[in-house]
Amino acid sequence: METLMRKVFKLGITILLVFALAVSAFGCGQKPAENQQGAADNNEPKVIKVATDATYPPMEYVNEETGELEGFDIDLGNALAEEMGVKFEFINTAWEGIIPSLLTGQVDMIMSSMTITEKRKKQVNFSDPYFNAGQIIAVKEGNDSIKSKEDLVGKTVGSQIGTTGALLVSQMEGVTGKEYNTIGDAFRDLKSGRIDAVVNDLLVSKECIEEIGGGVVLVGEPLSDEFYGIAVRKDDTELLDQLNQAIKAVKENGKYDEIYNKWVNK
Repeated sequence: METLMRKVFKLGITILLVFALAVSAFGCGQKPAENQQGAADNNEPKVIKVATDATYPPMEYVNEETGELEGFDIDLGNALAEEMGVKFEFINTAWEGIIPSLLTGQVDMIMSSMTITEKRKKQVNFSDPYFNAGQIIAVKEGNDSIKSKEDLVGKTVGSQIGTTGALLVSQMEGVTGKEYNTIGDAFRDLKSGRIDAVVNDLLVSKECIEEIGGGVVLVGEPLSDEFYGIAVRKDDTELLDQLNQAIKAVKENGKYDEIYNKWVNK
């Protein structure tokens, strides 16, 4: 009887072990797969929503053929996101509503050729400057004699009447200024060799060069300062710190120069 009871007991233990192994096998085969999927989900980069008014080439605009957003800010934003280990989702936003979209939490930041001003600083915090859109010198392609403001002495320099560029030229000693009704006329004279250089807003100059079909290049650093910054909410200090670190990184590792040359100096 004792032997029979032991056999029954051992049989019961065996059944329990088989059941336990089956449950364990099921757990290894199914639950970890779900956990792995969850881990994969958790490893997806954080998405940061970025407002941009895509009407300002070459900084940000909509490619008419693909419908995709392109431009300096888009490429730089993606480079910053890579440094930060996140993903930027650019949202085309009308300019008049771009700051309200940030303040109401519809987006996390603004990257849209936004000039850093004292008035705007009262509403938002700005990153370190990432672009200077001030006045810059343009010369005919192949002219290596003009690389800076100092090289304009003794030269004839065009500008548009009533602009900051015209004011800067008028203040340069030893420079002959020639003012035009339109900046396009100044660039056409420059390309034809009638003047030696043009001083004008950097981004407008870029567009003018494309409109006249090239033959003119931008040289030197901007002669005046109009800095662009990335705007975040006042209380979003962590994001601001991450952006500033990323801006510094892309300037040091050469990515910034690649993007600048692609969109501004191409």
